[in-house]
Amino acid sequence: MVIQIASRIFIIGSLLFCSVVAGYAQVILQVQDTIPERDDRLIIENSGSRIVESSDTGRIQYLYEDVRAYTDSTYFYADTAVLTDSYLIAYGNMVIIQKDTIKLFGDSLYYNRDSSIAEVYGDVILENGAQRLSGNSLFYRVEDKIATYSDTAILEQGSMKLQSVAGKFLINEKIGYFDRDVILIDGDTRLRTNSMVYYTEEQKAEFISATRIKTIDAEIYCEEGYYEIESKSGLFRKNAQYKGEDRSVTGDEIYYEKEIDEIRVIGNTVFTSIDADGIADEMEYSEQTGDLVLIGQAVLQDSTTTIGGERITFNQDSKDLFIAGNGFLWKEDWSLNATNIEYNDISGMGLADGDVIYVDSISQSYLYCDEAEFDNSIQSMKAFNYDSRPFMRLISEQDTTVISSDTIQSYQVVDTTLIPVDTIFFKDTLHSDIAVSDSTLTVNNIDSVLVSIDSSLSKTLKDTLQSVVETSDSTLTVNNIDSALVTIDSSMSKTLTDTLQTVVETSDSTSTLENMDSIMETNETIVSKVVYDTIFNERKFLIADKRVGIYSKDMQALCDSFTFDMADSTFILIGGPVMWSDSTQFSGDTIYLMQKDDKLDRMIIQNNVMIINSIEPFFNQIKGKRLVGFFLEEEIDRFIVTGSAQSVYYMSDEEGAFIGVNTTDCSELKFNFESNEMSDIRGYIDVKSRLIPIDKADHNSLLLDGFKWKIDLKPKSEDDVINMN
Repeated sequence: MVIQIASRIFIIGSLLFCSVVAGYAQVILQVQDTIPERDDRLIIENSGSRIVESSDTGRIQYLYEDVRAYTDSTYFYADTAVLTDSYLIAYGNMVIIQKDTIKLFGDSLYYNRDSSIAEVYGDVILENGAQRLSGNSLFYRVEDKIATYSDTAILEQGSMKLQSVAGKFLINEKIGYFDRDVILIDGDTRLRTNSMVYYTEEQKAEFISATRIKTIDAEIYCEEGYYEIESKSGLFRKNAQYKGEDRSVTGDEIYYEKEIDEIRVIGNTVFTSIDADGIADEMEYSEQTGDLVLIGQAVLQDSTTTIGGERITFNQDSKDLFIAGNGFLWKEDWSLNATNIEYNDISGMGLADGDVIYVDSISQSYLYCDEAEFDNSIQSMKAFNYDSRPFMRLISEQDTTVISSDTIQSYQVVDTTLIPVDTIFFKDTLHSDIAVSDSTLTVNNIDSVLVSIDSSLSKTLKDTLQSVVETSDSTLTVNNIDSALVTIDSSMSKTLTDTLQTVVETSDSTSTLENMDSIMETNETIVSKVVYDTIFNERKFLIADKRVGIYSKDMQALCDSFTFDMADSTFILIGGPVMWSDSTQFSGDTIYLMQKDDKLDRMIIQNNVMIINSIEPFFNQIKGKRLVGFFLEEEIDRFIVTGSAQSVYYMSDEEGAFIGVNTTDCSELKFNFESNEMSDIRGYIDVKSRLIPIDKADHNSLLLDGFKWKIDLKPKSEDDVINMN
């Protein structure tokens, strides 16, 4: 097609060039046409100017400005045209109009007068009433009103759009044939196939090859059938499959009508279920056991889970699931890919084996390992490898961090916080209305003692006392009062203990009606009780243990153990951590890295802080007990070191030549980083500083205690971390 277009353009350009040359050898006629001139089957109705050239092969007319021509009921319009006995070439705002209903637009035209075939190129649009066909090029048979193309075009009718690489559009017959990468879109319906017949009047798409249809609530696949745009209904045959919100079916033939949401399946129906929807090459289902087995490219999903694999075994009652062969399990917040997966949707516990990839979509973390144990109920995962090491990728908008270690574990912790929301005040009064024959306080008369106590505490006190006094003689004695009160709110324990203890201190250690009344007549105390709400806070942690390696574009590190708090985006490196950023090395007992908006924001190093900044062939050094650092756009910005702070800083002139070494001992150091090098170092409190000329400096003696430059251990790529020994 590109060759054809280039050929036509070459012809037009050649003819125009010939017209200029011919102007010197022949008579040039420039005519402002007002009277139509007849030329066999094609009439030139108008042109701003014309050049006529005669030769042995015939006459050539070069037409300029507002060219209009017609034959029968077909009209041609263009800015410029070349007309011979056998063809018409036109370009610039080219239009063909037939019977006022058919309009064909383009940038250029080659029209064969013998075959009545028009070749139109560049932003081609063919309009026929409510139908509109557009593309890059089009062949149009003027007499038959048939349009063909082989370079992708789009047919639009109402809200429907139909696109294909090749096609033939028969305007009179109201039918179109479309081939190769055919896509039909109408509202929320999307159909894709390789071969289709479309009836414009009926708005009916008929397909005879593999076809997929997607609507807002359904997916359909078949290899033969039709779909009606207006009614959104269709008939699907050959490997037909339908998938809706709560059902999925396959069979030899499916009829679907969207308006009434009706599906009729004829022959070899595979599976449908409200609880779980499945597709596969084969299916086995046991009504008795509830076991569903899908075999061959199987997919099974419910409202919260989508699973797939070469073989799926699922029990709808127990929710036990086993996936064998290229399995995947997708949840709302996480997904899992592995060769084999065992999972129970009730307990949330499972085991994955073989090329495991676990994805936490909330934290954008990816775990790769050979075997993993997981518990979805508490969001925990523990990863192992057989020969190599498991590793993770933490992905943010700015960078990807890779972490590897001997074992990797993620888990979720739920913290509870008690928040006081109210305080209840009430009277604590014990007034006796006890009337029993033996005048003792027993299990049977506890209720009468508690009648005046606030109802919110009555049951607790009653149950506690009742459990204590259930003894052989059913009496409440001094010896067991304290044990009875251990579960009573502390704000009222003392009042009740003192009151009851006074009552029961009699010779037989029993409480009588007479002395209880005398005590209770004046005993009235106001007490209070605080009411709390419980707040639950979920926090996710990632732990890498033993021989930890970390790599990202801006930071690399090694340590014995690593923890990542996903709630506040804090990295914690412990066990001899060493970290590198460009040419700077950081070390200490513990390193904290805090993120904000997925960017490094702050760094804290606790104890034995050592910073080494390589400035070949020397080293700037900072040492202290504690460091707080700040980042700006992922780059080191400024730092504060406190506690017996020391620094060794090499000074240079404007040309970069070293001129001296400044050493400082103080309580606090502040310094900046510019172009990955230390600058503007300042000491505070008890500052002792000296400047050594560069030619008098003993560089080895200037190395601070604990100096260890470990650049050879620095990971240089993701592979260095993943394949650590």
